[in-house]
Amino acid sequence: IVEVLVDKYKWSIIGISVDEVSLNEIKENKTDHRVADRMGITVFPALVAVHPKTQHAVPISFGLQSLDRIEDNIYHQFKYLAEETP
Repeated sequence: IVEVLVDKYKWSIIGISVDEVSLNEIKENKTDHRVADRMGITVFPALVAVHPKTQHAVPISFGLQSLDRIEDNIYHQFKYLAEETP
């Protein structure tokens, strides 16, 4: 599913592992044992969009989700952000 999002939306992706297990499908992987605690993430896998310049993080999905559900979450998260921006 992540590969579809990358191709469809032209997003860059970095896999961040908290348990030192990375996905072969993701080209760039890092291990960070504390990232989940810092972001309050308790359900995995987690998909979070991060603005490359501001580092503002937007949660997209937690746990296993369908592509339709993830795209719906993306739409609603960014619609909400657009409404909040003056």
